[in-house]
Amino acid sequence: PDELRSLLTRFRLLVTVDEATDFSPLELACIERFALPEGGVTISGDLMQRVTETGLRDWSDMKTVCRPYQTSELNVSYRQTERLFNIARDLYKHATGLEPKFKSAYPHRAEDPPALSAKTGKETPAAQWLVDRICEIFTLGGKHLPTTAILVPTLADVDPLKAALLPLLRENGLELDASHGGQDLGDSARVRIFPVEHIKGLEFEAVFYVGLDRMADIHKDLIDKYVYVGLSRAKSFLGVSFERQFPPRLKPIEHHFELGGVWGKVAPANGNPDTQPV
Repeated sequence: PDELRSLLTRFRLLVTVDEATDFSPLELACIERFALPEGGVTISGDLMQRVTETGLRDWSDMKTVCRPYQTSELNVSYRQTERLFNIARDLYKHATGLEPKFKSAYPHRAEDPPALSAKTGKETPAAQWLVDRICEIFTLGGKHLPTTAILVPTLADVDPLKAALLPLLRENGLELDASHGGQDLGDSARVRIFPVEHIKGLEFEAVFYVGLDRMADIHKDLIDKYVYVGLSRAKSFLGVSFERQFPPRLKPIEHHFELGGVWGKVAPANGNPDTQPV
């Protein structure tokens, strides 16, 4: 019939779904229907990276509405240092109650940067702490800034932090972009600010969380997943700031962070790093 024939151009031999856990079972069942009968459907995802309220909480959620799948576990990670990977393992174990099966492809290296935390406020503004850490990374990279992301609790936090950071970073010859909708991919030319809910699908050498305790208050049951996802986006450097205390929900990973630590000896962020000793 013409009514059905008009739909044929919308079908595909192969349908693939990444970040499948962000979709509901019903959405996945609908997506499956775009595959031709002689074709196939492949889905991939990590339950700990679900950042939607309606997404999958367990793979068994699909059984009543989706086709049966042949499963395959991917247990080796190639993205981040072993040091950061261990934080993800502990967070996974705390959140799920299960011993993680996955492991890092890389060996432990003493020279890998530690994760850092800082309590910020009037005496230690978050913007100044960020600039000091970013300048350290810039110096350690041989006057080259790697891809860097700053994650804030909400969209409303993006512009105020940009206003505070912009003059400090420009004094050090560094650029800054505000990505309100997560639409901009990272590059090594500038620092980028994102609302935390838009971290999916991006990858950076360095990731900072600003106001982690307020982020936990706002996002509640999703905070462990937002941190877990951020861990999977950070390759080498991870820093978090909080205003009152390290969030109680994330206490099992607090020991991985060096409170008040630094990645190098940094001069005050008030000059071009090409001309001042950093």
